[in-house]
Amino acid sequence: MKRNLRYMAIMAAMVAANANAQDAYNLTSLTSSDLNGTARYVGMGGAMNALGADISTMQSNPAGIGLYRKGDCAFSLSNNTGDESRKFLNRGENFVSFDQLGVVFSFEVGDSPEYFNIGFNYHKDKAYHNVFFDARPLGTGLSQTYQMEELFKSPGQDYYTGRSVSDMAEFGYQTGLLAKDEKGNYIGIGASEYGFKKYERGSRNQLDFSLAFNFDNQFYFGAAVGCSFLSHEIASLYSEENADGGYDLSNYLKTTGTAVDFKVGAIIRPIEDNPFRFGISISTPTAYYMKVDNGFASIDVDKNIEGYHPYEMGAFINDYRIETPWKFGLSAATTVGTQFAIDAEYEYQDWSSLKYKYDDDVEDAVVTGLNSEMLKGVSTFKIGAEYKVTPKLSLRAGYNYVSPMFYENSYRNLDPDNSRYAASGSDAIYTLTSTDFSNLYGINRYTCGIGFRFTKAYLASHISFQVRRASSTHSTTISHRQAAS
Repeated sequence: MKRNLRYMAIMAAMVAANANAQDAYNLTSLTSSDLNGTARYVGMGGAMNALGADISTMQSNPAGIGLYRKGDCAFSLSNNTGDESRKFLNRGENFVSFDQLGVVFSFEVGDSPEYFNIGFNYHKDKAYHNVFFDARPLGTGLSQTYQMEELFKSPGQDYYTGRSVSDMAEFGYQTGLLAKDEKGNYIGIGASEYGFKKYERGSRNQLDFSLAFNFDNQFYFGAAVGCSFLSHEIASLYSEENADGGYDLSNYLKTTGTAVDFKVGAIIRPIEDNPFRFGISISTPTAYYMKVDNGFASIDVDKNIEGYHPYEMGAFINDYRIETPWKFGLSAATTVGTQFAIDAEYEYQDWSSLKYKYDDDVEDAVVTGLNSEMLKGVSTFKIGAEYKVTPKLSLRAGYNYVSPMFYENSYRNLDPDNSRYAASGSDAIYTLTSTDFSNLYGINRYTCGIGFRFTKAYLASHISFQVRRASSTHSTTISHRQAAS
């Protein structure tokens, strides 16, 4: 795109998805989890909630550390690889990560085989490291400016009194991307091609403190408190071109936050002399306290776009809260002699109950209601196995399937009626100018690992491969205009 004289409308300190403009895509991106932990835990696909005796089980079923009969300490590193040629703002896909550090102290108490164990574990619950590129011609009647047009004409918009609801429509109206036709109606100027770039950086790290009890090597109970610390940075650039020039829409947002959750679990061997066991776990809703540290949205328009003129929009930023759904888990496991172990699990979390709240803990019924319409319950299936080739060498493998979180027809809503700010008459009712979204069919994870045990130490490694196929991926909420219109 050639630029001679250009116009930039800047929303100073505004965010790509503002605190009072969160939607299901932003909220789930911040709060969903990866598969992470010790090399043994990941190598078995995270399926250890009934087997236990691994430090990472305290993040899912804290009763798992009750199977320890002596202390343990573990730390894990990982190397994540991607296409390093794909960079945006000098951010690529390759990175080295410190994933886990934990310790368990085991104390034998009483005359019978009873143990009281204490565990501390740090792990990286999610890594925000993504780079996405997209560029292609637009078909006839396709353009983001037509989305601006639709938002401009939607109920509640009133630009003649200076009050608006959608910032995408505001951008179009104020910059000339919405032009008057012969009837005086505002319409999008259209485009012939578009491009999109985006990166995410940061992580959500969790520290768990766990207590577990072992009664007669048959009944195991545990509880854990988790504290999370989040730092998330995201930037995107969306561009469109037509015969007269084009525009760039840039977004940047940096968010930090803390969170607290509580987990309880049990592992029971119903038959004393049989290695078969089953586990149950419950995780309370995680309460996130989020803070927008920095952000902006800007639109850069060619000088020769007819009707452009200077415009600046005020900012609205506030803290907010997220409350995730309850999570329930069931697992079963057994061993064959001392050589083979297998564990299978099922977890369920109803993401349609995801809640968005203001910083005074008052729930936004509109955003929460939209979450319930677009999100659904998520089932996670895990299976993992370990085979000891020799007492000092173990081979591991695992598989995960995570069902879709979004309904296939879900979309990013740029124009909801935010109840609190609409009622207050604020000019900053809703701010959302980052328009990309993706609806995944589900997630398939394949893992394998190897472990070496020495006299007083062990060494393990794992490889994990994740497939995420989308039913629909959109760089923008582009609207289609019928040729007759």
